[in-house]
Amino acid sequence: MICMFFSAFYHLFCCHSERVFHLWLSLDLAGVSLGVCACYVPAVYYAFYCHVTWQSIYLGGVILLTFVSLAFQFHHSFLTSHWASRRLLLFCSLVAYGVVPAIHWVLLLGGWNDFSVRLFIPKVVVMYLLGILALGFYALKIPERYFPGKLNYVGSSHQWWHLFIVVAFYWWHRSNLIYMKYRLEYQCLTNSELSTSDFSFELDLL
Repeated sequence: MICMFFSAFYHLFCCHSERVFHLWLSLDLAGVSLGVCACYVPAVYYAFYCHVTWQSIYLGGVILLTFVSLAFQFHHSFLTSHWASRRLLLFCSLVAYGVVPAIHWVLLLGGWNDFSVRLFIPKVVVMYLLGILALGFYALKIPERYFPGKLNYVGSSHQWWHLFIVVAFYWWHRSNLIYMKYRLEYQCLTNSELSTSDFSFELDLL
């Protein structure tokens, strides 16, 4: 919500003055870092619910990377167009970090044979696909590069970017609710301790 709030106000006030433009651009980029962090925290917390040490390590890593990304904003060149590619690389690195705990979590639970892995990993994949799709529109300037001057108000790549990000946030929120309910109901039971009726869990939530 903070991410979307900062972004909305950046777009609303970016033409006010140079000082206000840089203020809200800085907050907009800070909102991206906080939005990514907010996606990580519940996922890592419940994924490593039964592995507290790893839970602490990965949560600490997420918070550290978020602070690093926020600290970069104090560099005098960070908000300039010259650093646009570096900003993009920074945020992509922050997002890509999530692959590490995801793979580790799958290995800890024994791979695809674990019900919670089969439950949650497809949701992780969809989340990343939405993010890649959003980034593709944003970075490649699709569709306005093919229709110059035709999409100045509605339908530009930046608007598609926001649409996909909102969908991704909603998808991730819904996915984490499902996994949270699963983890709180079954705690740290293994597959062998779950009854066959438990595998209708996700259907019961939908």
